[in-house]
Amino acid sequence: MISTKKPIRFVVKNEFTDEAIFSVLEKVLRKAPARQVASELEKLLDISLDVPRDFERRSAAEYEAYKKSIEYLEKAIGMQQKN
Repeated sequence: MISTKKPIRFVVKNEFTDEAIFSVLEKVLRKAPARQVASELEKLLDISLDVPRDFERRSAAEYEAYKKSIEYLEKAIGMQQKN
């Protein structure tokens, strides 16, 4: 979930420096953990980014296949039963 606090401020004042942008890009290209990338973006954008505890790195095709799996369906049903 993304909650924004002051995103327009960055667009208007252009507070994104090349150094800040390259720092985030470097983390992505070096395949840093999602929590590290999210933390960097939270600082830059002054927003909150939630990374699920059981987050796994997958390609779009892998994720689509996972969503069709029994494991995914079991988790989805289990979450619905908890609510």
